[in-house]
Amino acid sequence: MVSAQIEYDDVNDQNPASVTLKITDTAGVLHTIRIHQDPSQNTEPNYPPGTTGASGPRFSVLDTGEDRRILRIHGTAAQFGLNLRP
Repeated sequence: MVSAQIEYDDVNDQNPASVTLKITDTAGVLHTIRIHQDPSQNTEPNYPPGTTGASGPRFSVLDTGEDRRILRIHGTAAQFGLNLRP
């Protein structure tokens, strides 16, 4: 089973520009990357070339509440530079 966790730089920020995404694949390997709302910020080494354009991988905040945020991640694991093991 694949599991994912989001970490916020500021837990009080209801609309963060970037967050840390931690994914554990089925082989138990932990992958940690920064994901951004603005794809032009996809400058970390894990991102493949061409992912900084308007259609690059990103996330958006769909809803917020007092103790929750709902994020939508746009893009595939490969677009985020992840090689998840089956």
